[in-house]
Amino acid sequence: MLVKFLKYEARREDIPVLSIVDFVHRTPMAVMPMGAMAELDCSCVTFKIMESGVVE
Repeated sequence: MLVKFLKYEARREDIPVLSIVDFVHRTPMAVMPMGAMAELDCSCVTFKIMESGVVE
């Protein structure tokens, strides 16, 4: 739904959207830290969390 909105309503196909990802209440569970810097690289089709999600 978000992808369709960006493409047809906002006419913004330049905004990358991470979709079809199992996380939170799925098995296996992936944890994504809130507020951590992340990188979405569309040319390499990768998603990388750049910072630790734990503050020491």
